[in-house]
Amino acid sequence: MAKTSSQSTDARREAATRLCDMARLWVIQKISATHPWQGVDFMPVKANGLPYVGVNIPVLLAQMEEAKATYSGRFGSHSQHASAGNGVRKGEKAWHAIYAGRVAKKRDKKDDESKSTESSAPRPLDDDDEDAWTIQVFNSIPIFHISQTEKAPNDPAALSAANREIRVKEAKVDVDAMLLFAKKAKAMAAEHIAEFNAKQKKEGAKLTGVMATFIERLAADLVVAYHSGLGLRYAGKVNGIYPQECLSVLQGLSGGKIMRPWGIASAVMRECAPELDEQMKAATEEAIAKREAYKQKQAKEQENLWF
Repeated sequence: MAKTSSQSTDARREAATRLCDMARLWVIQKISATHPWQGVDFMPVKANGLPYVGVNIPVLLAQMEEAKATYSGRFGSHSQHASAGNGVRKGEKAWHAIYAGRVAKKRDKKDDESKSTESSAPRPLDDDDEDAWTIQVFNSIPIFHISQTEKAPNDPAALSAANREIRVKEAKVDVDAMLLFAKKAKAMAAEHIAEFNAKQKKEGAKLTGVMATFIERLAADLVVAYHSGLGLRYAGKVNGIYPQECLSVLQGLSGGKIMRPWGIASAVMRECAPELDEQMKAATEEAIAKREAYKQKQAKEQENLWF
């Protein structure tokens, strides 16, 4: 019996939930160590070189560690690797990322029922006013790491050289500058949290106490990781250990609830790097334009069938 569309959607949603739970456990393991984020020298990036943001950071890093792929964080679909002159090896099993978004809801003045409005693209899940937004998509999507491609950097000498390069780069980083970035990131995260809380009608939905502390610290780590170019391991070295109470608050974040802290922290990372923010906005606009062009082409071809 063939799966219905509803069953297929439910399966993808369940897969995305499992990815979130896996990421949460991985984060707990990494930040509970004396040296947070030990071994995380690379941040996950797309085939176009731009970084992943939000919950896909821990989702992909956890899968990298499980596969012992510790030398590069580059990911892409079949077509994205092909566009870069590479190809996924035959028989490789896909890893998975999360695709999620929101669409606006409007209140019907007559019966006060929520109705979804059309949107050209999903909004990010970190923009989270529960009364104004509803989840449109929450899926797991297949993706392939560079280690699964024809041009995987498997040469031991090259990998050893890459590791030496990391250590040389680390020695040249201005630690004081990184500490200033971290301080700025925490302040910006606090502003984001205050803005979020101001929109919440229910006290229980607000981000306060230990959760706020965790988000501020996570934002500091992402900003240092980006500006140093040395990944979260170096950020953990600069910013020190996590408050012990952060572990208990993470234990209670079941399913997709872990997306919110990573979404806010990623927004801070983008704000602290204007050039990155502009590049990511341009990439999003380009993707939307390509999608619209494809839709128009499909509509034109359909129209021609009638003449």
